[in-house]
Amino acid sequence: EVVRPPLPAGRAVPDGEPAAVARLERFLAPPASRRSCGPYRLVSDLPSPRFAAIEALCDRLAVRLEEEVAARFGVVPAHPPRGTIVLFASRRRYREAVAAAGDLPQGYAAWSDAGAGVVALAAGDVADDELAATLAHELAHLAERRLFGFPRPRWLAEGLADAIGDSATPDGFRQ
Repeated sequence: EVVRPPLPAGRAVPDGEPAAVARLERFLAPPASRRSCGPYRLVSDLPSPRFAAIEALCDRLAVRLEEEVAARFGVVPAHPPRGTIVLFASRRRYREAVAAAGDLPQGYAAWSDAGAGVVALAAGDVADDELAATLAHELAHLAERRLFGFPRPRWLAEGLADAIGDSATPDGFRQ
């Protein structure tokens, strides 16, 4: 049997639409730090010790996300990974940002807008295993756009993101 490499597909994701990122950043406690999470931009108000743990998580998940997507779905995105992760130290501030946006689903631990290239989640008081699964799930939505375009039916988008997020742990991806 001939094994062929995955074929590239999809549409590009922006680095993070500046207006969308700015709307979220208003709710971060100053001063916000700007770093990277693998190939993604990261903006957060987390204190240093927790931020270091997040950077390690990024090394284990965000850097390997492309490999996981290719292994699980058999295709690779035609465009490079892009987007901005806005990581809130406070769940309260995260919820205030969601409420202010008005059109975002209430009650979720995180959300992503693949069209704008933005992921938002609370991380300060979230257990590492939940944070790993949530971060991977939301980044998978950005990868889906780069794979299949946009929009996608909700059942498909959430199912594919769950396939990635449910396999994420603080130590990396389960096989």
